[in-house]
Amino acid sequence: MRSVSTVVVIDGVLVEPESARVSIFDRGFLYGDSVFETIRTYGGRPFALTEHLARLERSAARVFIDLPVSLAELGREIERALGASGNAESYVRVIVTRGSGPLGLDTEFEAKPLRAIIVAPLAPPPAETYSST
Repeated sequence: MRSVSTVVVIDGVLVEPESARVSIFDRGFLYGDSVFETIRTYGGRPFALTEHLARLERSAARVFIDLPVSLAELGREIERALGASGNAESYVRVIVTRGSGPLGLDTEFEAKPLRAIIVAPLAPPPAETYSST
């Protein structure tokens, strides 16, 4: 039987889920100052990846967060994480925060945005959740 697992990538580095850490001063933690996309796979491939990443970029621009890497690089990181997971189907969460900075509401400090990718085995709702009516 194929092994399935949860995989975490923080700023491009694959880390064990139980070792994944983000600073207590990260603005995503302190203020929810972040954007995210959730993607599922079909046949092991991320569904509408280009569209999801474009929406992530638009969302980040609306709250003045500069993406820390190109969309192409972010896509490659997602693909690597999916490959490392060994899951037949996965749930993918991509998060970009403004990064760590001083306490306070001013966002004009020099911050390095943080990116995190979580890939987990997909647990779809049970069949009885769906109705044929």
